[in-house]
Amino acid sequence: MEKADSPIMVDVNGHGTRCASVAAGANIGVAQGATVESIRVAGSDGLAAADDVLAGLDDVQRWWNNNPGSKCVVSYSLISTSFSTTLNYAFGNLSANTDCVVVVAAGNQGADISMADACNYSPSGSPDVITVGGSRNRMNGASDDRIGISNYGPCVDIYAPARNIDLAAPSGSSNSNYLRSSGTSFATPAVAGAAAMILSTTSLTPTGSETMTDLVLDILIATSAKDKLTSLPASNAAVLPSNNRLLNVVSNTYYA
Repeated sequence: MEKADSPIMVDVNGHGTRCASVAAGANIGVAQGATVESIRVAGSDGLAAADDVLAGLDDVQRWWNNNPGSKCVVSYSLISTSFSTTLNYAFGNLSANTDCVVVVAAGNQGADISMADACNYSPSGSPDVITVGGSRNRMNGASDDRIGISNYGPCVDIYAPARNIDLAAPSGSSNSNYLRSSGTSFATPAVAGAAAMILSTTSLTPTGSETMTDLVLDILIATSAKDKLTSLPASNAAVLPSNNRLLNVVSNTYYA
């Protein structure tokens, strides 16, 4: 997300560019025909204040108000340092008041079991978004598994590849074309791209208290590869079990 009123019109940090390339990159994206709108919420250090995140969500709401009926996916690859009722409410409110599908990262504290529960952060702990954990594609017949840094737990709705992901390098970087990196930041836009593909090919109409996020999540769950991931810890005193679901899409350039 890149804040609309930011005086900096380039991605200084590069995180947004890398994430966007997974969702909709011309050569490596999941939904290569999708249009990307940039809303900046983080500074050049990649950190975002809560007020800036809330302002960014307001920008999305205004965009939706000006483009009612548009197909919309919000991909958000940041988490708070602790649980925030305010942030969870704001993301849930956006999902409820628009037809935008809201997809967020589970976070990268998974190496420390005391910090690994995605439910303890925001917006990953919100029940009104699609929370994405990170997996590792393994070759030679080995089972795919959770990438060690990925948060997990019952708030994670689905996993997607997050290790050594091909990404677009930001303009001006030492690598003028592509680079590789790991983390749930890059699993999230893969699911966002899959959501965009669903919206482009499926007619969905929320009824009652349903949101478009709910309907797309139902499809992602129904089409996911289930019980294929190893390294998902069983229930313990710190973290409850995760949903063992792996994103299942096939495109010319991305396989999950």
